[in-house]
Amino acid sequence: MFNNVKFQHNKINEALLIPSILLAIFYLAKVFEPFALKINNDHTEFKLNNEHINLKYGKIILTIVIALILYIGFNSLLNLYEKPKITAEFFVASCAYFAVVNPLNFLVAHAIYYGPIIIFMILFYSDFKDKIARMGVSVIVIFSLFAILALNSESRRLVNIFPFFAILLISGINKYTFNKKDVLLVFIFSFVFSKIWFQLYPEGVYEDGGKLLDFPKQRFAMNTGLWTSTFMYFINLSVVIASSIIIYYFIVKAKKREISQSGS
Repeated sequence: MFNNVKFQHNKINEALLIPSILLAIFYLAKVFEPFALKINNDHTEFKLNNEHINLKYGKIILTIVIALILYIGFNSLLNLYEKPKITAEFFVASCAYFAVVNPLNFLVAHAIYYGPIIIFMILFYSDFKDKIARMGVSVIVIFSLFAILALNSESRRLVNIFPFFAILLISGINKYTFNKKDVLLVFIFSFVFSKIWFQLYPEGVYEDGGKLLDFPKQRFAMNTGLWTSTFMYFINLSVVIASSIIIYYFIVKAKKREISQSGS
């Protein structure tokens, strides 16, 4: 598949391919944990008794019919235009390809793009996934699908759904008490990650040709996972790791300790 799809972006780091694949698999395993929680903690959703089946059949059939109508309708509209350049093969291949360009390249890209809230989702993942599991099968499926989509480093594809999961995260960690110092720390990291202090388009930078993976054009491209060079990947990775350590030590660890002490 990859031989038939040409990627005009950063190439796979062959030296780190094995850990990249293993970390991508680990990521997917964590993504599907809400399903396991749902089965273990709320097994009644999966009971196959006659009453449950009769109640759900009508909705399932109606959903399938609506989905088919929408699918046929969209296909009919697309046939009025020329064939889109991004095919299903290209899309699936791109998700697999950019997941292993560098170890956890996609998570680093999303953290750089969206800021410290991605770090909070990772560090508070136990609370985050518990909240998702309690929301029902539909939310779990949506989360899983978009989490798989997140394997692609093009963070802008998650813009529409990201606020929804941000709200779930906030709801999941609502049991913790955050003080002014915590809020100030989050504000500082949000300001740093926002890069409003960084000049992306200095005069004359984009007038002399050159490649996106090289400086000075990398000033812009380094903020987008697909076009981030390997050098800038390691810079961004260092920033994300350092930020994660600080946030974990000063916020996450402290909050979890407060909860355990209040429980005892």
